[in-house]
Amino acid sequence: MPRTIFLHVGMPKCATTTVQYFLDQNSAWLQDAGISYVKHPEDRTTGQGNAAELASLFIHRHCDEALAMLDHFLTAEGSVVLSSEILFGAARGDAFLPFVDRVTARGFDLRVICYFRRQDLWLESDFKQHIKGSADWVDPIGALLRRRMKTHTLNYHWMMQNWERVAGSGSVTVVPLNRGQAPDYPITRFLDFLGLPDRGGLQMDVPSQNVSPATGLMEAARHVKREAIRMGLPEIQVVSAVDQFLDLAPRVIDTPPRRFLLPYETRARLLHKYAESNAKLAADHLGGATPFDPLEPDDGTPFGNPQEEATDVLAAYTLRSGPFLGTARNEDMRNKVRFGLGKLFPTRK
Repeated sequence: MPRTIFLHVGMPKCATTTVQYFLDQNSAWLQDAGISYVKHPEDRTTGQGNAAELASLFIHRHCDEALAMLDHFLTAEGSVVLSSEILFGAARGDAFLPFVDRVTARGFDLRVICYFRRQDLWLESDFKQHIKGSADWVDPIGALLRRRMKTHTLNYHWMMQNWERVAGSGSVTVVPLNRGQAPDYPITRFLDFLGLPDRGGLQMDVPSQNVSPATGLMEAARHVKREAIRMGLPEIQVVSAVDQFLDLAPRVIDTPPRRFLLPYETRARLLHKYAESNAKLAADHLGGATPFDPLEPDDGTPFGNPQEEATDVLAAYTLRSGPFLGTARNEDMRNKVRFGLGKLFPTRK
């Protein structure tokens, strides 16, 4: 039976952390099933799967170092799972071809799995990650939308065509994610991908991973991050300031009940733009089944002005934190609030 390299390539914000947590927790079970999921001993990344550094080396064309790291994985007696969101765009050019050549030369088959969310929903999750993550992104969501469109990231069929070009026709598995699916759906589909129907002894319950912050706080959080960067704070303190705001704000203010960061009309236009791509994705990878739920009808809720909403949020957060500090019973919580306020609203001399 030929050995296989199973590549889990994302996409980002599509249950990747959930799948990786499952793989890590059940690595011994997988090993018994003849599938290796291990990290390279020199990979110092955390929470990014087992192939983040490997993918980065190939993408940045450090070919000799990348192949040496890949050889470590290829010493496995059976098949191998390599997982990283960084792999999502690795097939755009030719930087990943040495990977394919080495894997093929060692007698492995290559298969790829990629999870997707509907474009408008994915973009909003992507924006949240940009704001709360270590990237220096501080622009509005519209700017991120333009960037993603320019790089064809939202053209899912095109992205998978790239992977079929690199990995071979018929080698790509596509998993659309929609609301209402069972919590373990991403995991069960991954096990199907690995060809493991017998799941006795597996720990299928995975704690919530990388929980998305409240939509109604994100525009305010963007301003917090922009101010922290403008002040010249180190990256770790910028991330900390945003994290503290998103953690503490719901404790002291009423979070605006905003559901979406993009107006309904923009979301509708976005899905219309990629309707053909999604139809091709369905035809080529899903047996013609529609990949995503349709856009919900407009319920007529006013979209409002996100800038004014952010101003109200920050004002309320500043004014109401004082009473909260006075009533908080936990000293550690009081110190966290004080530290957060000091970073976000420092005293100017």
